[in-house]
Amino acid sequence: MLRRVWGWTKILVAFALGLRLAFWAADLAGAGAVTLTWADWSVTAPLWAFVVGVGLFTLALFALYALTFWLLSIPAALRRQRERAGHDALARGLAAVAAGDTKRAQRLSARAAKRLPESHPLALLLSAQAARLSGDADAARATFTALLEDKGPGRSFGLRGLVQDALSQGREAEALALARQAAEAGPKKGGWAPRLLYDLLLRNAAWDEAYAMAGKVLPPREATEDRRAMDLLLAKGEAKPMARLKRALGVDPAFAPAACALAAQHPVSYTHLRAHETEAD
Repeated sequence: MLRRVWGWTKILVAFALGLRLAFWAADLAGAGAVTLTWADWSVTAPLWAFVVGVGLFTLALFALYALTFWLLSIPAALRRQRERAGHDALARGLAAVAAGDTKRAQRLSARAAKRLPESHPLALLLSAQAARLSGDADAARATFTALLEDKGPGRSFGLRGLVQDALSQGREAEALALARQAAEAGPKKGGWAPRLLYDLLLRNAAWDEAYAMAGKVLPPREATEDRRAMDLLLAKGEAKPMARLKRALGVDPAFAPAACALAAQHPVSYTHLRAHETEAD
């Protein structure tokens, strides 16, 4: 903005000087004068002086406008400068967390908190990570909980932090409940929550839910292998496990645990199944 004002100022000054020279030459030839009268007050000036005066007055108005605009833009400029400094501290603070530099992470977290809005999700995330890095689990948990109030990505940051906190302290049920919330709130495909929820379901032996979810979070081949293993596990708890055992063998006839379980449950059925597979080959 200031460069633009300076550019226009130079143009107007050059224009005024040009007019001055032109009317100076004309004045020498008796070009005339301009008389201004207001009430009992009257002033007479050469024509060139009047034109130059109008030009300088216009220039003064323009300069006043530019100065006013600049003064009014100072608060916004200072705010942008503070935000740039805050984002710079945020980026360096997250790098310090990744590097395990506790003191630097805490210092940059405090600097980012001063320069960014109080509810800024990344500033809160940095504060929580710095607190966790310093061993202050309560402060980290409180900050991750505060992130749950955010309607944007901050909620996902908060849930992930609380899940990690719960897992690190052996609170499996709480971690599973939080992972369910994250999976429901996040994208149906991709993201960290669905796969983490699936892993936690396996760790907590929630076979039915994990079985239904396998095809959504795993590649086809891996999902098939996991379901084969879960068929065997689910069959052990069912009164009539034959269907699941046969399905596990249908996926992989060489899956020895399912074959042994089927043979133990119903030797005749297993013999017929193997005979049928031999004929098909």
